[in-house]
Order: sequence, then structure tokens, then C-alpha cells
Amino acid sequence: MEKRNAVLWGYFVKNLGDDLMLKAFVDKNKNQYHKIYINSYRKFKLYYSEMGIKVIAVDSFWYRALNKIFCTLKLPELYYRIAGEGTDFIMLGGSLFAETSSASDENQISNLEYAVDHAENSYIVGSNFGPYHSRRFFEAYERIFGKCKDICFRDRYSYEMFFRLGMVRYAPDIVLAGTWEERNKENHDSPAVVISVIDLERRAELKDKRVKYEEMLGDIIQYHVQKNDKVILAAFCEFEGDVEACRRIWKLCGENTNVEIKVYQKFGFLNLLSNAKRIYGTRFHSIILAMYYGIPCVPFIYGKKTYYALRSYSKSFQAVRIKELEEYSLEKILDACKIIEVFPEVKWQVGSLREEIK
Repeated sequence: MEKRNAVLWGYFVKNLGDDLMLKAFVDKNKNQYHKIYINSYRKFKLYYSEMGIKVIAVDSFWYRALNKIFCTLKLPELYYRIAGEGTDFIMLGGSLFAETSSASDENQISNLEYAVDHAENSYIVGSNFGPYHSRRFFEAYERIFGKCKDICFRDRYSYEMFFRLGMVRYAPDIVLAGTWEERNKENHDSPAVVISVIDLERRAELKDKRVKYEEMLGDIIQYHVQKNDKVILAAFCEFEGDVEACRRIWKLCGENTNVEIKVYQKFGFLNLLSNAKRIYGTRFHSIILAMYYGIPCVPFIYGKKTYYALRSYSKSFQAVRIKELEEYSLEKILDACKIIEVFPEVKWQVGSLREEIK
């Protein structure tokens, strides 16, 4: 039987969490498809091409020129038009379906509907739905989801919203079920405290919490430096400003030499997390990797997606809600740093998924 092509839609901007999900998908399916396409930017083309993926650069001159014509004619964007007979259209990633109350919502719905209608098969892998505010937004996606062959949400909250469609199921996050670099027991360096950050300056709903958030992380760093711990500020996604946030926090700490900034470039970055002493995690997948490696962690929750996923996997976590950061003392945050134990049924599901991915 002739192999089909896979057209993947997601958030592919060299972000560790999404890249791990992409790698797990490619490792499992690379022999099933003739070509695997993703939408990204020119600056990331070489990086993803090294994974054996065909990159459509949406910021290239020809793409933008052609897309301007399509936009004028009120036609779907060029990338989604790749989906057709002999292709699978796969929506891969976490928060792909969040309402922004802007024109981009309508554009996205139109593009996805076109791709789902024209592809041979359509799937959703490892995502969650929302947050959303309008009934119209929900119903538009209910219509799109109803045309998919299989939908796998990573949290029970999303699953329960759409399970009536029949082809919807729930499974733990793909990264939790992956086979990643194991802890290096012969590592002679002392385990570091790892802090995963995001740039709240770029998030309108959390912008007013940036200073307090960065000062709190600075206090956590000072505490560990005084205990002679090595501290690493981990930037999972340079594209979204993680590096700038790390630098601001580093300067708050007096540019201490016992504090380093590490930026995700390749998957060897996992060695940093697998050997961590503690993880203070804001990036969703820093928390997932802490669970994977059994490392004490404090989740810093900036959106409902993290809360709903963690509630699906465990009841033992103590999280810090960034929107309510004033309610947390340094002592309370330090005490909350514990291994997040997953439910027995989740362990079983993860084991089954891991066998499928191999």
C-alpha cells in the first residue's frame, strides 16, 4: 500500500515541550508516512529538517506573497491546502484550541475546517480544549472535531466536554509516555535546582504579575544559593521571551556566579532536567518531566490547562497560582516542593502508551 503524507499543525517554534511531543510522534510514525510536513519559520527550518521533517516556512517571501492573494480572495491559508487526498491532517500539541476573541480565531477555524474537510483522515493528538468564552467558538470546534477520525485529549476536562462525539478519548500527555534520556547516576556534579520560567510581559492577562513573579523566583534562588546549591534558570522557548525573563531574574540576584542560564537548543537539554535536585516549573512540560523523572517539583500555574492536566494525573501536587501570587510566602512555596505521585491508572496508561511509541 502506498504511503500517505502527514500534514501536522501545531506550535513549532523550537519550544522544548512541543518538540518532545513532535519527536514522540515522528519516532512512532516515521515508517508509516512518506513525508511529514509542519508549519514553522525560516529560522527553525534546519533544526526541524534534521528530524526528517519537511518544513513549510510561513514567513518566506513566496509563502507570504501567495498567502496575501489567498487572503484577498478569502481562501484558506496556503499551508492548510496541502491537506488533500492521500494525506492525514494531524493537530498535534497542547493548547491549540484557545479562544483569543480576535480575528485570528475565525481565521484558524476556517483554515482547520478546510484541512479537515479535504484530508483523507484527520486526528487530534495530545491536546486540550480552551479556555473559551463564547458558545459560537465551542460549537465551531464541535463541528470540526465531529469530522475527525480520532481525538485524544490529554486532560479529562477536555474529554468530558466532547466525549459525546464518540471518537474522543483521553490519555496522559505524550511526553509523560515518551522514552527520554535517563538520569545520569554517574554524574559527578552536584544536582542543580532548576527553575523554568516564562515571560509574563508577553501575556496580557498576567503582565501585571511579572515583577512579583520574578522577585519571588529571585527569592527562591537566593535561598538555594545560601545553601550552596547550584541554580539553573532554564529557558524552554527563546522565541517566547524565556531568555529575557531569565536575564532579568539573574540580574535581580546580583548576577551571582552560582546561577546559570541554560537555553534549550537540542534534546541534550533533557540531561539538565533529568539530573535536577528540584524543579520549580512554570513551563507545562517542566512539570511533566519532573513527574517523569520523579523529581520534587512546585508547579507555577499560569493557566487552566496545567491545572486540569495535573488534576487528571495526580491529587498530591501543591501548586502556586501566578494570578494569586501575593498569597504565597517563600516558606509555603519551599514546603510545597514534593514529588508528584501519579494515579495508579495513569501509570498503567503511560506504560501502555510507551509500548505503542517504541
